[in-house]
Amino acid sequence: MRSAHGRRFGNISYALGGYSDHKEHGKIVDGEKDKWRPDWQAVKATIEFAKATGRLQYQE
Repeated sequence: MRSAHGRRFGNISYALGGYSDHKEHGKIVDGEKDKWRPDWQAVKATIEFAKATGRLQYQE
């Protein structure tokens, strides 16, 4: 998962396919919102990690 997320590792919005208004060097890292698209490889890696670790399992 860390390799799929690259420098954005730890950004939960990015990991789940959401737009982030986080800025680096004065610029929004996701760019213009109307041109933005989620990184599906990162989203898939996040889901696979959650499944593999059991983090989506129901607990009573």
